[in-house]
Amino acid sequence: MEMDINSLVKKVMDCGFRVHLALTPGYLEEVYKKAMMIELADAGLFSYVLKIKQTRLMSLCPFVLIFCSLWLTGCGDGSCNDNASAVPLARFYYSQGTTQVTVSDLTVSAIGAPGDTVLVDDDDVTDLHLPLRVGATSVQWCLSFAVNDTTSVTDTVTIAYRPKEYFASVECGAMYHFDITGVTHTDKVIDSVVVAQPQVTNVDQVNLRIYLPNN
Repeated sequence: MEMDINSLVKKVMDCGFRVHLALTPGYLEEVYKKAMMIELADAGLFSYVLKIKQTRLMSLCPFVLIFCSLWLTGCGDGSCNDNASAVPLARFYYSQGTTQVTVSDLTVSAIGAPGDTVLVDDDDVTDLHLPLRVGATSVQWCLSFAVNDTTSVTDTVTIAYRPKEYFASVECGAMYHFDITGVTHTDKVIDSVVVAQPQVTNVDQVNLRIYLPNN
């Protein structure tokens, strides 16, 4: 079945996008070329790319290859002003109020991450960045609140979300934004968790408000 040129270009660009997400900048050009050939073959496009070189549409091939090359290898002039990934920001407040809270001796760890990754280790925290996994649709974090020197109480916060991939620029490459679709939590210490801004982007804004009791 023949494929029109617009569809072919889009599919080739999608292959380049996947290679960039898998490898990120920093490898030799030959590595990206081989990875691109594998992606084209897996997508069933290799024969189309070869065939197009033998037609009058050959003039489009350099454009596609140059664009993919810039996409895959380019960090441009290093002027990317975006973060490498979007991370939701949580902030602590007293219940039903707007007064921010600094939580003393807080420990935060991820459930199911390699080695149960510790994000915060017995530290004083007002703002908390809670990373999301690109290959998942939910993540769980354990927040351990110190009661005294030997005792702590742990609540679990579960964030459900949808990852959204996009191409930011030649300088920044491919990135992810997220849409928070829901939050649940245990209530040993935490009173409530409110989604203040469901769209998680590279803009520094509060996405989650975690409310704690006043006493």
